[in-house]
Amino acid sequence: MAELSLAIDSVKHLIFDSDDEKNDTELSKLFDSCLRLRELMEDSSLPSNDNELQEGVHVCIKGLEKCTFMVNELGLFSSNETADELQTSSIKYLILPAALGCLNLTVQSIDLLERKEYVEKAEIYFRDFLFRCANYELCETSLRYFKEILDCETSEKRPDPQSLREQKIQQYKRKKELEEKEKALKPALEKPECEEAIREYYFVLLEKWILISIEELENSKREKDILKNFPLNEMPRDDKHNRKADTKPLKPFIITKNEIQKKVFGLGYPSVPVMTIDDFYRQRFEKMVEEHKQNTTGQSLQDAALSGRGLDKETEDIQKEELLDKDDPTELKRARQWDDWKDDNPRGSGNRMNKG
Repeated sequence: MAELSLAIDSVKHLIFDSDDEKNDTELSKLFDSCLRLRELMEDSSLPSNDNELQEGVHVCIKGLEKCTFMVNELGLFSSNETADELQTSSIKYLILPAALGCLNLTVQSIDLLERKEYVEKAEIYFRDFLFRCANYELCETSLRYFKEILDCETSEKRPDPQSLREQKIQQYKRKKELEEKEKALKPALEKPECEEAIREYYFVLLEKWILISIEELENSKREKDILKNFPLNEMPRDDKHNRKADTKPLKPFIITKNEIQKKVFGLGYPSVPVMTIDDFYRQRFEKMVEEHKQNTTGQSLQDAALSGRGLDKETEDIQKEELLDKDDPTELKRARQWDDWKDDNPRGSGNRMNKG
């Protein structure tokens, strides 16, 4: 926290105190300070909508925008030169548009129209960076995928999912290799005499930023497609500010990677009860009654009991007598079976406690 605050103050100081005229030293200080501030924000554990973090994002954007202005004033790049002709101290400034693109995507906004503007701005930065690298013929292998994306956009054809997946895997592996190489070469920055190693470090850094830009360009395209479907885009900006002013930020959700995490975090909430035990048994009983009614034809005494009407003893005996008088075969059979059972089992013949 303290280091982040100091970095923000340092960039602020350099922004307001640096001269807008041609000054290589002030440009290098401001650029390095902005990159350092961005690294601190990226490694920070603060939430993305934290006030201090968002202040750092805006300060860093202003700092890099001023660096871009100073680079143009100094005329460090020319359209007719190659990568080999670039001065070692100037190579790092090619990263400016890519870094600005990433920072614009990290700006938090409750206004969806404003968010869309930031996404579109970031998209312009990423494309500018990638086209500039292509003009300098840098990292042809990494830029090949960007050219495939452009071909798909112009021809409106969809890339093959299998080849797309393979490309993603290769990009991921290459990015990890570049990060390891960057760590190994970074100490050379403290040794001005090792120009070859410093030059290699900056080219490695550029290729890593190319992969980051391609990835973020795809993400921004998906986000734009999502923003188009929001009805709030049709609302006037003032109305949106009034309605969203007191809105609380959404809580983050956890996407689990495997079954173990699913059980730990409770994806789908399998263990949360949705009804009480009484409700469950009441539902089961009602279901059983309904099934019984569907499976039984006609009206019987059991149906009457299950339906809740109930019959007293006297009414039940009268109904039985009426059925016997009418020689109802079912009732006659039941009565005979009951008489036979009583003949075979006289009263008191059961439960004699094993006395014979």
